[in-house]
Amino acid sequence: EALPTLPTGLIGTWIGDDNVTNVKLVFSANNVVATIKTSSVNETHTLTYEENDGNQYSFFESGTTNKVVVSYSSFSGDTITPLVVIGSVEINKYSSNFDVNRYIAATSINLTSSKTTLNVGESSTISISFNPTNATGFGATDEITWTVDNEGIVKLTAETTSNKSGNSVTAQAAGTVTVTATNNDGVSGSITFTVKENVKVASISLSTADNKNTVEVNSTLTINANVTGVGGETPTNAQLKWSSSDTSVATVKDGVVTGKIASETPVTITATATDGSGVSATFEVTVIAPTSAIPAGLVGTWEGYDEGAYGSTIDIVIVSNGNLTLNLPDAGSSYAFTLASSNGTTYVFNDLEGNTLTVTFDARYPDEAKFELNGGEMTYNEYISLSGYSAFTKII
Repeated sequence: EALPTLPTGLIGTWIGDDNVTNVKLVFSANNVVATIKTSSVNETHTLTYEENDGNQYSFFESGTTNKVVVSYSSFSGDTITPLVVIGSVEINKYSSNFDVNRYIAATSINLTSSKTTLNVGESSTISISFNPTNATGFGATDEITWTVDNEGIVKLTAETTSNKSGNSVTAQAAGTVTVTATNNDGVSGSITFTVKENVKVASISLSTADNKNTVEVNSTLTINANVTGVGGETPTNAQLKWSSSDTSVATVKDGVVTGKIASETPVTITATATDGSGVSATFEVTVIAPTSAIPAGLVGTWEGYDEGAYGSTIDIVIVSNGNLTLNLPDAGSSYAFTLASSNGTTYVFNDLEGNTLTVTFDARYPDEAKFELNGGEMTYNEYISLSGYSAFTKII
């Protein structure tokens, strides 16, 4: 009795790999060519279609115990779990946990990168994709070969030869370079990178709004930096390192100068390029005594919450003349304070009932202002409590 024809969907190439054993099965009308690769085995055998039991198809090699038995139907899709016995290699003999997938050849390979123009020292990742989108892609031996046409321009880093997700390049010298990925079917794709020499800093100019060169104690002054590269180009690295000639008088961070103590001697603020060019610029700032009772950064409206039982909203309004109003919007109550004393970053306000509101404010860290009422004890008829750990935000 003639054997039934093999299903059309089974005809073709199938590949399985569990990182120990690589299996390639090529089914045709009457046989299967099976290739098995392990660390110690690399064999190819042709087995003939000889038996059928419903949806099960069996192939044997004459004079050996080699066999391939596969179950396949229209519902099998692109994955099968065949029994494969080739010499000492046995797959799915005692369990069915080795999947073999249909191999769909790639017609083209696409290489992409978010950045193809690099400066020396920069890196970029190459992503790889295949057409058609459901292509197995790698080629029959599950490998991608990466090549660079000028290795002096970029260094290619490949974790494995079968790296499907992509590799990275690091720019080493100015020039143009093409990176190519080729699968074992000979299908390839390329991407071109342009590497430019780093542009060094040529000059730095420092300025402030309205050419201001004074700052009050516990207030800030922002110095703006204009960094120009060689030839008028944008420098590759425009980062600056800021320093003060006397941090006891004034400190600086990212161009923001904070006055610490008043001094007739100006402080020299220096901005130095970090690209190794050695270029720097200076700006002199004089710290003066406060012209108002309250520093500008503290003046305004601060919003927070009562730490007591009711968790009510609290608004604290501070004006430059030293007046402070504590508002309880939920209760419709307000309490007036005036500045009693100040010492560095600490400001003490009193009201007529003998309550004390202590404010800690450092112009360098305006978001960390602290408000403490009567040492954190509950007070007033609303039993409000501010311990100094309450989070307040400046809203105006």
